[in-house]
Formats: sequence, structure tokens, C-alpha cells
Amino acid sequence: MAQQSPDTRRGRLMKAGDSTFGLLSILNTREQALIKIQRPSAEKKEESSALSQFDQKELDTFYDAFRKSSSDGKVVTLSEFSKVFHLMNINDPLIVESTFNAWDLNHDGTIDFREFMSALAVLLKGTPEEKMKLAFKMFDHHNNGVVSREDMEKMLFALSAVQGRAMDLSAVKTIVEDLFKSLKERMGHMPHKITLDDFMDFATRRPELVNMFKAEDIVSAMVHSRIQEDEQAHKAIK
Repeated sequence: MAQQSPDTRRGRLMKAGDSTFGLLSILNTREQALIKIQRPSAEKKEESSALSQFDQKELDTFYDAFRKSSSDGKVVTLSEFSKVFHLMNINDPLIVESTFNAWDLNHDGTIDFREFMSALAVLLKGTPEEKMKLAFKMFDHHNNGVVSREDMEKMLFALSAVQGRAMDLSAVKTIVEDLFKSLKERMGHMPHKITLDDFMDFATRRPELVNMFKAEDIVSAMVHSRIQEDEQAHKAIK
């Protein structure tokens, strides 16, 4: 059987009508491999794919923003991510690194486009439960499914400053102490760490833990970051 050319196969796939194919068509083969976007199979498409939650215009906008915030146009590093947050006046390393690690789903030290869109899908269109789970990942610094009292205090303290309602450390400690006391009453003993369920119960009473920053602000900062343009200009000078 004669092999079909890549262009022929791509043309047949485009007829499937999935909203993600328009975006895929503007990427070359190497970029598609790097960002690891999986084409839905003909038999069964992913029902809740992050990409499928957005229309073509939105995908194009987000992809353009993503590329502008990346020096190679393929992945965003922690350094590049920090520059984007700097444009949002968020400079606390704890917040920046915690957010980066929560978005870096495969923990390879970079954020690819699929991971970026997974986070945006939660921030823009996710359920309260999905948003709380994403927030928990920011608190879970060791990625082991629990958060210590110390990590809880550090994150609450840092978040209060970012959100323009800076609390002193004693106030933060009081909030965390009340949380652990309530868990002790429920469990019969004082826990050393909190689980996702504990965090979600706590977050329902403190919405600022979930609504940390707006996705629209992140996208806008990425568009104006000019990281890719600066990198190209730097290479041209050399």
C-alpha cells in the first residue's frame, strides 16, 4: 500500500471538524511533538480536553501569547515565567515558583502549550472544585498530596501581599491555627499536615485561596512580555 504524504494525512484529519485542528495546522511537526498535543482518535475523542474548551479564535490568541513569552516559542522556563509575573507586579519567588510547579504537569522544568492551556481552562472555565485542586497544587510544594502547617503559613502570607491585603505573620498563624484546631475537633487528634479534602473544605470559606489572580492578566502580560522578540534581537546583535 502506498504511503500517504504528511500533507494528505493532515488534510484528512482536518475534515474531522475538531476545534483544535486549526491550531495544529499552524504548527510544524517538531513543534507538535514538543508541545505534545495528541490528536483525538477517530473512535473516541477526549471528552474534557483543555483545548476543546476553547474556540479557534481563543486558541490562536492564547498560542500567540504563549509564543511571545517563550524564547524558543516552544516551552516557557521558570525564568521566562518569572518575567511574565513581574509584569503583573508579582515578584515573590514563592508565588511564582509555586504557580509554575503547579502548571508544570510532568515536572520537567518547563511549561509547554498543552500544560499552559490546561491551567487556563481551569482558571477561565473550571468548576470551583477544579480551581481548588489547582490551588492545592500551589500549596503542595513537595508534590506528595499533603501540605504542612509551615507551608500553609508561608503561602497565605505571600498571597495576602500579592492580593493587596497584606497580613502580618501573627494574623496568618492565627488563621492556620484555627484550621488545624477545627481538624483536631473532627479527627480527634491534631494533624501535622492537611490533605486535599481538608484544603477544599477550608477554601470554600476563604475564596481568596482559589481566586489568586486572573487568567486574563496572565495572558495580557505574556503578550507584552516580548521575551521571544528580545531573544531574537539579542541573537541578531551577536
